[in-house]
Amino acid sequence: MTGRHATEARFTTRGGAVVLVVESHVIPLVDLAFIFRVGSLADPPGKEGLARIAARMMRMGNASLRGHAVDTAIEGLGASLAVDVAHGSFRVHGSVIRRSLPALLELFGRVLLRPDPRPADLGEVRREAISEIHSRRDDDRWLA
Repeated sequence: MTGRHATEARFTTRGGAVVLVVESHVIPLVDLAFIFRVGSLADPPGKEGLARIAARMMRMGNASLRGHAVDTAIEGLGASLAVDVAHGSFRVHGSVIRRSLPALLELFGRVLLRPDPRPADLGEVRREAISEIHSRRDDDRWLA
């Protein structure tokens, strides 16, 4: 959102990540998006869907916070957290009211930086991904 109520900034972290900030004080809502320049096009031959499976596994939690507990924590903050893989990118997006931002960032860190997948979670996510791939074969937009 740009205009008279918004300010914008762009900087690069020491690690090379580009950070874009658009700040507006009109409403106390914070939207976060972490976008990585790698997606399903980087899946190895014969392992199509691997990036999507990895993304979904992130939502399954880790040793200290399992799948449904992740969803409960997000709901408790009144927040949203979505993970998506496109052909050329991997995106994590969240929204939260400003006062709950530190808690959402902590949750992001726990889920994204310290994954601990379980075999049962992998089986469930794998079945979902295969089903989705089969259904999308009939979607011309997705195939393009």
